Amino acid sequence: MHLGANGPFPDSTIDDVIDIIGHRKLLLLNVKVPRRWEGEVNDRLYAAAERHHEIQMVDWRAVADAEPGLLTRDGYHLTPRGAKRYTDVVADAITEALRPNNPGHGNGHYPA
Repeated sequence: MHLGANGPFPDSTIDDVIDIIGHRKLLLLNVKVPRRWEGEVNDRLYAAAERHHEIQMVDWRAVADAEPGLLTRDGYHLTPRGAKRYTDVVADAITEALRPNNPGHGNGHYPA
């Protein structure tokens, strides 16, 4: 789930999602958006991972920061190359989360 690129959200949003999905894993991607709320949103996402053992974080922001050319000039919309890389990051995180011996609980973190 990628949440917060358009602005902050209440903590209850993720809590409600967890209530709905139960004890299934939830992958949350942090945001890379050059807006005043980027830090607040990412802090809320990581705090949610601390509250809920079902959540595993995926560090999209680190990928976008480290690899030039993934974002358009506005700093958050994806280029075609960025869309492919984003897809790969999500697919890799899903593969890792489904791995039988994955200890990923709590604030599990999946770099790309």
